[in-house]
Amino acid sequence: MKNFYSVLVTTLIAPLTIFAGVKRATYEVPTSQVDLKAAATFSIEQISVNRVGDNIMIRYLVPQELTGEPNLIEFSGTMSKDSAQLTSPDGDLDCLTTRRQMMCTVEYQKIRFDQEKAQQLMTGKFKGEELLKRMAVQERFSTDPIGIIRISFSR
Repeated sequence: MKNFYSVLVTTLIAPLTIFAGVKRATYEVPTSQVDLKAAATFSIEQISVNRVGDNIMIRYLVPQELTGEPNLIEFSGTMSKDSAQLTSPDGDLDCLTTRRQMMCTVEYQKIRFDQEKAQQLMTGKFKGEELLKRMAVQERFSTDPIGIIRISFSR
């Protein structure tokens, strides 16, 4: 009987914990310029992914190096076995999922920008050629706010 309850509890809790903890999350600005590829990826410092049954919610802070302003975005939607479509007043998020990873494309309808603050943030973090490349990526993002989010889970 004890084993039955263990299986029952595990079965009921599993949908809640399929994405146990975010291990790492990055934001990539798509670019066709080979010389900008390495400078087009930024860490997402604040992110949470919550799933209950087929419902999923992803909330994250867009890297401020790209926007200059804090943009805390929350998407919600439904998830199938290997994909999720999420929406928000701020945009759309389409994801492919596995047990340990998600890869999402995002397109924003509205997002706040402060070009000067973004450049100040980047000047404090990057130097030389890398700074110039990241500023070029940021400028591109400010006119076409799209991206690829990659999330790795700890289990």
